[in-house]
Formats: sequence, structure tokens, C-alpha cells
Amino acid sequence: MTPRRRGAVASRRGISAEQVSIVVARDRAGNTIDFIGGRGALKTASLQRHLLPKVALGH
Repeated sequence: MTPRRRGAVASRRGISAEQVSIVVARDRAGNTIDFIGGRGALKTASLQRHLLPKVALGH
């Protein structure tokens, strides 16, 4: 896969390894967390590693 310039159109439609998943979550108090989920479709392991520690009881 060759790199493409920012703003250029991806060669594949939908979720592919060309796209980067960004996760943003906000609670009712307005606190925001964000992280890069990785390339392609969002993986369960990535969510568990980044999101679960933030939404654990008592936080």
C-alpha cells in the first residue's frame, strides 16, 4: 500500500486498513477521553485496553 497525501480520496470504500479508527467518549459531567483505536475496524482488545479503565466503577 502506497501512502497518500492528506485530504486525498482513499482507494477503498468503507472501513479498511487505509482508515484510522478514532474513539471519543464523553460522560454526563462533560469529561472527554479519546484514543486511536488503530488501523481498520475497531478491535475489542483496543476498546478493553483504553476504555474499560476509564469507565470502571468509582471513576
